[in-house]
Amino acid sequence: MNKSRTPIHSGTFKKAVKDELVKKKDINEDLNSLIPKIMNNHNLDTQIKNKVQEIMEKNRYFKDNITVAKNQFKDCVDCSFLPAFYKEKDFEPLESVANAKKIWNEQIKYKANVVARTVRKPFISAKAKGGKDVPEVPPIDLKEVDDPSCMFIFDQNTLFDSVLKVNSINYAGVMNLTWGSVKLQLQTMSVKEMRKKFNELNVTLRQIGVDDEKSFIDERLLQGDKLLSKDFRPLLINYARRGVPPSLRCRVYKKIFNIEMNPRDYEYYKSLNDHFSKWDLCIDDICNFDTNEVINDEKYFIFQDFIVQVTNLFFRDTWVLENMRSKPHATLTAIIGLDKEVGPFPPNGVLPCKHFSKFVCPFCYISTSPEDIYFIFRAFYAKYICQLHSLNSDSQGIIGLCKLFEDLLQTYEPEVFYYLNQMGINPLKTAFPWIFNMFIGYLEVSELFLLFDRIIGFDTVEIIPILAAAIFVYRSTLIANCTSQEEFEELFYDLSQIKVIPLLQHFLFLAS
Repeated sequence: MNKSRTPIHSGTFKKAVKDELVKKKDINEDLNSLIPKIMNNHNLDTQIKNKVQEIMEKNRYFKDNITVAKNQFKDCVDCSFLPAFYKEKDFEPLESVANAKKIWNEQIKYKANVVARTVRKPFISAKAKGGKDVPEVPPIDLKEVDDPSCMFIFDQNTLFDSVLKVNSINYAGVMNLTWGSVKLQLQTMSVKEMRKKFNELNVTLRQIGVDDEKSFIDERLLQGDKLLSKDFRPLLINYARRGVPPSLRCRVYKKIFNIEMNPRDYEYYKSLNDHFSKWDLCIDDICNFDTNEVINDEKYFIFQDFIVQVTNLFFRDTWVLENMRSKPHATLTAIIGLDKEVGPFPPNGVLPCKHFSKFVCPFCYISTSPEDIYFIFRAFYAKYICQLHSLNSDSQGIIGLCKLFEDLLQTYEPEVFYYLNQMGINPLKTAFPWIFNMFIGYLEVSELFLLFDRIIGFDTVEIIPILAAAIFVYRSTLIANCTSQEEFEELFYDLSQIKVIPLLQHFLFLAS
C-alpha cells in the first residue's frame, strides 16, 4: 500500500521562485532577500519546521544513544565501528528484559497459532467476490468455544504476569529495599523532576477541566483558532497541555498528528477498505466477537459500525508497523501454502489484546467522519497506546510505568503501601488495568479526553501511572481503614466520578 503522508516537494518552491522572478523588472535582485519572502508567502517555512519536528519526534528513540556516540567519538571521522544497537530500534540493553521479551514473543506466537486453529482459518486467506469467505472447513460458532483464552492473543493479566517475572539478574545490591512488585532496578522521576516536567499543570495556571467558566473557554477557543491558522505544530502541542476545548479537539489533534486529510489520505483509507473486502485475517473473527462485548457499554453502543470498521482497517494498515514508537511483540510472518512468505501478520504488526476495540471507542466522540476517527486513533496508538503493551526497560514502557506508580505511592504514602503489603494486597494489581487500558472503561469520556490532551501535550504516557498513584493517595485514609481484600477492592470499583485534572494538580503540587 502507498503511504498516506504527502512529502514536501522542492517543485513547489522552485515554481514559486520562478513566478516571482518573472514579476520582477530587475532579475538581478538579491535572491537571498527574495527567498525568505517567498517561503513566508507560501507558508513553506512553517511546513519545513513541522517536518523537522516530525522527524525529531519519530527518531526520539535514538536520542540518548546518539548523544553518547557523539560525545564519546566526536573526534572520529569514521564511526562505522559503533555497535549495532546504535541504530537498532528494538534493541533491549538489559539482559533480563531481553530474556523476558523473548519468552513473551514466543507466547504471542503460540497464541496466534492457537487462535488460527480455533477459528479454523489460516493467518490470511482470499475472500470471494462480494466479501464472503470460501472456507475449506465449516466456520465455528465462537460462542461455543470451551476455552475463553482461545478468543484472544493476550490480555492485561498475561502481561502483568510477565512484568512481575522480570528481575535484575545482574544486580548485586539488596533486593528487599523496595516493597513493590517490580524488582527491576529502573530509575524513575523524583517529585522535583515530575513537577518541573508537568509545570503547566500547576494550580496557578487555569486549565480546561477545572476552570470551565465561559470567559476562559472563549479565551482558549480564540487562542486555539489563532494557533490553528499559524499551522505550527509545536505551538499546538504546548496548547494541549492546558486542555483543548471539545469543539476544537478534532482539528487540533489532526494538526498535531500531521493529519491533512488530502485526496491521498482518502485514497489510502479506501485502499484499506479494499484490502478488507478482498482478504480475510484469522483475527477478524475474534475482533468482531470481541467488539460485540465492548459495545455493550451504554456510552459506545451507538458507534458500533464505526468501531467495527476502524478496528478491522487498523489491523490491515502497514503504516502502523513502520511508525510505532515501540512494538508490543515481535512481528510475525504470514505464510501461504508450504513456505511462501506474504509479509507481516497482521499487516500492521500488532496482534489484538483482549477487548482491543475499546481503545477505538472514545475517538468516536471526536468526529462524525470515519476517516477522521481512523487517522486520529491510528496516530494516537502508534505514539502512545503501543507503549503501554510493550515489555522493555524504557521509561515509557509498561515496566517503567509500573515502577513509577509504585515509587510514587511509596514516596507519598509509605504507611499505606506498607499496610497493604502486610495485608497481602498488591496495589499494582489494582492499578495495572488502569495503566494497561489508559483508564478507558473506567473514566467518563469527557475526563478521558482531558487526560488524552495532556498525554499529547506533554508527549508522554507517564502521566497515566501518575494519575493512578494520585487516586490511591486521594483515597489513602479510606485504604488505611480497610480490613479485608473485599473492602479494598470496593474502594476502586467505580472511578466514574473521578475528576482527572484537579486530582493531578493536587497530587503534583499540593500533596506533601
